[in-house]
Amino acid sequence: MPWRPIIVVVLLMMIAVGTMVGFGFLHDEKSFRTESEVILLDLNEEGLAGQVYDDASFRFQQTMIKEKFLDLTDMWLTTLGKFKEISKVIESRTIHSSQGKAGYFVAEMVFEKGTTIGEMSFHQGVGADPKWKLLGMKLYIPELLQAKAKKLEIQYERIKAPNEVVDLLGPVLLSVRDGKEEQVHDNASPQFRDTISKERFVAMIASGRTELGDFVRVLAIISSAQNNDKTRARIYPLLEFSKVKTTGTFEFIKIEGKWQLLAFKWVIPEPLIPLRTK
Repeated sequence: MPWRPIIVVVLLMMIAVGTMVGFGFLHDEKSFRTESEVILLDLNEEGLAGQVYDDASFRFQQTMIKEKFLDLTDMWLTTLGKFKEISKVIESRTIHSSQGKAGYFVAEMVFEKGTTIGEMSFHQGVGADPKWKLLGMKLYIPELLQAKAKKLEIQYERIKAPNEVVDLLGPVLLSVRDGKEEQVHDNASPQFRDTISKERFVAMIASGRTELGDFVRVLAIISSAQNNDKTRARIYPLLEFSKVKTTGTFEFIKIEGKWQLLAFKWVIPEPLIPLRTK
C-alpha cells in the first residue's frame, strides 16, 4: 500500500551520510519500545506536547522549533487520532560513538483511525544523565487519510515567517563566509549582542568553519514561524557548506520597523544513526 510520510520531527538523513563509516551497527537487546510508547501516549494528552519537546534531546531542539513541533503534533493527532498501542516491532538498532549512543526503532503502530508504520530515534549522551531522549520521529499516513493530511498541512502554513525575514538569512551567512562576522555582530539586535560577545561570536564562527567548511548556499527552508505580534521570527533551513550539508536555527526580531538578528545557531553534524528514507 502506498503511504505518504508526514514528518513529525525532521531528522535529516544527509547529515549522517558519510559519518557512519567506522560506527557499525551494534545489535543488542534494547528495543526502545517503552520509550516510544511513553512519548506517543504523552502526545495523546492535551498540553503535553510542549513537555515532550522540552524533554527531548538538545539535537532535537536544534533542528525543530517548538511552535512547528506543536502544530505538527496537532496535525498528526487530527489525522490519525490518538495512539493506542505498538502492535509489532519491525526493527531496532543501536550504535555507539564518542558522543554517546543513538537508537533507531521501527514498529507497526495502532491509532484510532488506522494502523501505520512509525520510526523513532533516540540519543543517550555521555555523562551523568543516562536517560534516552527523543532525537527524531516519522509517521506514515495511510493512503485513505492522505487528503486530510494535505489539507491540514496547508492550514498550518499560516505560521511561516515573512519572506523579508527569510531573505535576510543568505546575506548573513555570506557575510560570515566572507570574514565579516564582526560586522554581523555589530548589525545584530541589542539582545543578540548582550547574549554573546563579539569575541565569542567570532570564535564560534571560526570553530564552525573548521567543521563545516565555507558556506555555499541555502538549499531549502524546512520550516519557519513567527509570533502572534509578528515581531519575532524563526527560520529552520537546510544549508550547504563545502564539507557537509546541515541545518540551523536563526531568529530575528523587529525593532523600529527593521528586522535584526536575534539568534544564530548552526548544527555541527555528529555520527548519529539516520532514519530510513524509504
